[in-house]
Amino acid sequence: MKRVIVAVAFLLTGCGSLITEQRMAKLNTDVQSIQRDFRGLSATFTPEQSEKYARAEAARDEPTFQEFYASLNTQQQVTMTALLDRAQQAGQEQQVLSQIVQRDLASQQAERQRLPQLGTPPAILGP
Repeated sequence: MKRVIVAVAFLLTGCGSLITEQRMAKLNTDVQSIQRDFRGLSATFTPEQSEKYARAEAARDEPTFQEFYASLNTQQQVTMTALLDRAQQAGQEQQVLSQIVQRDLASQQAERQRLPQLGTPPAILGP
């Protein structure tokens, strides 16, 4: 019975990891897409806009970014806003996934510490 419980616990842990890995792969694809789309947008920048973007990137503050953003035409602003929204969503997903991974690792460590107390042979535990 104890081995069945251990097997079910490992199965459930493995499924959770698979889902997390799929979410991480999707996040990676999303980030690459955002980067690709930004490269496309930045190819439309005038030399002045490129200079303002470089300053905004170096300063990383709101006033400098707003100066750059104001230099964009309407279409560029729409595209930049969409990219910023997508980047914010990707950042939130990254935080969620990081919390899930941390929680899963803590759970796995707790389970590994608990298993020997159940009398499970050490060979099942792995490295």
